[in-house]
Amino acid sequence: MSAPEFPKFANDEINYQPPVAYEPAVAAQGNSALSIVGLVFSIFLSLIGILISGIAWYTGKKEGRKTTVAKVGFFLGLFFFILTIGFYVYIFNTVDLSSYGVNLGNP
Repeated sequence: MSAPEFPKFANDEINYQPPVAYEPAVAAQGNSALSIVGLVFSIFLSLIGILISGIAWYTGKKEGRKTTVAKVGFFLGLFFFILTIGFYVYIFNTVDLSSYGVNLGNP
């Protein structure tokens, strides 16, 4: 009794190549979590948001990630920081602090 012969298929040629091993996972190309954190901090604590977004922008550019959210966080934080400084300058120039007992050196 001989072994049964199986039909030949096109893939049964001599130059058969074994399956390729899995390649290592590629890092995600989207926005980093640091840039999202920087955007949120830019709205509430602008100076910290500027710093975090700046770091996320720098590292994202170095790693080849998208940096749009980090840029938005950086410039939004800069806008809110300038707005805050302007607000304090306006308040200190328009409010008469002497009525509250504060003397800033003016006789």
